[in-house]
Amino acid sequence: MTEQELEDEIKQDLTRAELIQYVDRDRCQFIDFPAFADIVLKDASKIEDIEQVVAATSSRLLNKGIQLETVVRGAWEVQTVEYDGASRGPSGGVMNGGSYVVTLRCGARQAKATVDMSRSVLDTLATISRVPAAVPERIAFLEGIVRSLTSEWLSRTAEGCWDPIKEPRRAVPAIPLRVALAQTA
Repeated sequence: MTEQELEDEIKQDLTRAELIQYVDRDRCQFIDFPAFADIVLKDASKIEDIEQVVAATSSRLLNKGIQLETVVRGAWEVQTVEYDGASRGPSGGVMNGGSYVVTLRCGARQAKATVDMSRSVLDTLATISRVPAAVPERIAFLEGIVRSLTSEWLSRTAEGCWDPIKEPRRAVPAIPLRVALAQTA
C-alpha cells in the first residue's frame, strides 16, 4: 500500500462518517512502510469519533495483512498560562517547584493541563537567565517559559507530540538550553 493509497483509504472512511471537515489535511502525515498515519484535527471536539473511524480502518487493513499505527491529535493552541502554586506530587504532597495551569483550545474543544517545573529547572534558569527577583515579574517570566515549552511540545509531529487529553499533567524534566538562552536577550 502506498502513502497515497493509505491517505485515500482513511479520508474515504472519514468522509463517509461525515468527519473529514474536522481534519487539518495539510498537517496530516502518511507513511507507507511501516504503515503509519498522523491525523491532525482542526477541532478536537470530534477526536473520539475520529479515533473510532480510524480504528475501524486499521482493523479492516489488518485483515488485509497491513498493520497500521495511528496517532489522532488536535492542533492545540495555548490560550492562557497561570501560576497555580507549588507542584504537587502523585500522592498530593507539596513538591519543591512551581505548577502552572495551561488552558488550550482546538476548535470547539477546550482543555486544561498542568505543567510542573521542578526546583532544579528553576535553579538552571536562574543560573543561565536573568530571572526577575520581584514576585509578579518572576511569575510572568516563568509563565512565558511554560507557554514557550508547551507550544513546542504541541507542535511536534506524530508520536512526539504532547496529547493534553491523554496526559493532562506534564513535568518539565529539564529546561532546553536554547529556551533559557533566549530569555537572556
